[in-house]
Amino acid sequence: MQKIFFLFLVCLNLSLSGQNPTNSVWNFGNNCRLKFSATVEQSLSQISTNEGTSSICDSLGNLLFYTDGVTVWNNQDLVIDGSGSLSGSFSSTQSALIVPYPKHEGQYYIFTTSSAEYIFNGEYSGAAYSILDLNLNGGQGQITALNIELIDTTCEKITGIETCNGDYWIIAHEFNSSNFLVWKLTEAGLEYPKISNAGMPITTRANIIGNLQLSHGGKRLASANRSRIELFNFNQVTGEITDNIFEEIILNNDTVMPYGVCFSPNDSLLYVTGIKSDYSGSVLIQYNANAANSYIFRSSQILIKETNEFKYMGDIELSPNGIIYIAASSKNYLNSINNPNVTGINCNFIEESILLDNGCLCKSGLHNGITLKKKLKPISIGEDTVSCTQVTLVPNLNNDNTEYLWSTGDSSETLAVNTSNDYWLMVYNIGCSVSDTVKVVINPNTINLKIPNVFTPNGDSINDYFDVEIKDLAEFKISVFNRWGFEVFKTDSPIDRWNGRFNDNEPIDGVYFWECIYKGFCDEITKIKKGTVTIIK
Repeated sequence: MQKIFFLFLVCLNLSLSGQNPTNSVWNFGNNCRLKFSATVEQSLSQISTNEGTSSICDSLGNLLFYTDGVTVWNNQDLVIDGSGSLSGSFSSTQSALIVPYPKHEGQYYIFTTSSAEYIFNGEYSGAAYSILDLNLNGGQGQITALNIELIDTTCEKITGIETCNGDYWIIAHEFNSSNFLVWKLTEAGLEYPKISNAGMPITTRANIIGNLQLSHGGKRLASANRSRIELFNFNQVTGEITDNIFEEIILNNDTVMPYGVCFSPNDSLLYVTGIKSDYSGSVLIQYNANAANSYIFRSSQILIKETNEFKYMGDIELSPNGIIYIAASSKNYLNSINNPNVTGINCNFIEESILLDNGCLCKSGLHNGITLKKKLKPISIGEDTVSCTQVTLVPNLNNDNTEYLWSTGDSSETLAVNTSNDYWLMVYNIGCSVSDTVKVVINPNTINLKIPNVFTPNGDSINDYFDVEIKDLAEFKISVFNRWGFEVFKTDSPIDRWNGRFNDNEPIDGVYFWECIYKGFCDEITKIKKGTVTIIK
């Protein structure tokens, strides 16, 4: 029986609009299922596993299928044909990751990683992928490719993110090396991996364990290894991973063995779960995710929660409602961080925030989902502007986790300008970009009025018109008179031109008199200028 569990804190938190609907359902632990919408709904799942799982939903947040890395179930909780022997493991930190096959409707790649135990037991210990087609078997789905090897020995880490054009980056770590392998999944399939040699080599059984997580903006990559936490830069365009920070966690003279990592929704903070090296308890720690070096990173360490229970703090994941949930191993509840963008204990750690019903039991793992690209909204930096003083360009910033680049090279959200020019702003997120341009004229008091003194309206397309070169005026009017004082031409637009005709008669050679009345935007009085122009046919 399905039960709806109302979380008042969820209702007070971020709206679900704009969140990633494909991660709306989590299947984890012993038969646990949560569906995130305006409330958090609970129901029974077929999953029973210790660690990593993956689920995927449609664009409306309805469950399509889920897996523990070994077996795949459809949305009716039936085992999908051909599954049951995927090469993941019940004891792999991130046993599985489901990724849509670009431009192949209803088809999905299921990436799997094996357990650290398999490496040292002589069993298969690689990373692989299988392909599921939901269009087959009457819509029930069927595995069409099974356990295609990617790495022969792997760590228990796999994550991914969508690119701007709808492709995906998939990231895993090779065992017994410092190599990250990064594949691009396109409509043509999986490309040959890019290899980034970054960070410390992973050579021990303990360091195989732990989460790998990309920031929501796709700029940073965090890796939890049992001996350290590592933080890298990720190039969203090339897929390259570069060194930044690696740090052993010391807390009150105790070494902490990291397990879970999760970025705050705005990517400013990194949360880490782990157990003490003497197995006397577990901790939740917060760091500055934008730290420029190890010293700043280490100095930003804030202890959020410490317990004397071993494995109490397991996997840690951001939910679609903006709350971060933490697996409480062997408990019938989840803990949470309800204000994860806030530095320090005001992030609001809540113990037993979701009580699991129907006999469900939480284990060490939670959901592992793909990060979808941020759909960038159009930006505007305003209309073309004429001003007598400095102008501050303030865009309508509707996008989170974005970077800014102005035509001046500035990367601030706003720009103060005091010279006339065309200015553009480009906003980036996960390789995507939107831009806008505005024309700014500052203090246009120096008016360069150019009026010809002769023109030849003979139809040869050379100097056929009497026209005025002037712009950026608050007021303008020009009149032309013949020798008898009759007005033969007038306009209040500087772009209008006189062809020498009057009452549709042919132009008459001679000297004409003009009077121009104009006022600049920053002028206090109207100016008058007079002169003559000669027509020569």
